[in-house]
Amino acid sequence: MKLTLGAILTISVLFGLVVVFWLGAFSASFTTNLCYSEVIGKISEQIKKQESLGSLAELSRKLESLPLAGYESSCEEIKSEVQNL
Repeated sequence: MKLTLGAILTISVLFGLVVVFWLGAFSASFTTNLCYSEVIGKISEQIKKQESLGSLAELSRKLESLPLAGYESSCEEIKSEVQNL
């Protein structure tokens, strides 16, 4: 089977698009994981600052009100809410 220049070019472009898509997906997931790590760190700092069970219970109520929506959660939204704890 003989490949023409057009077929080789088409295959190359499609391969390039697939590579770029997967690189973008990997980059986005890496950034998201860093964001969530930062949020968890800020929450743990707030927990360490609590001096009584009452203040810990209040923090718990605030944490329950975070805008969590599973995999559709916006890390930036959560980060801004954690700043207000």
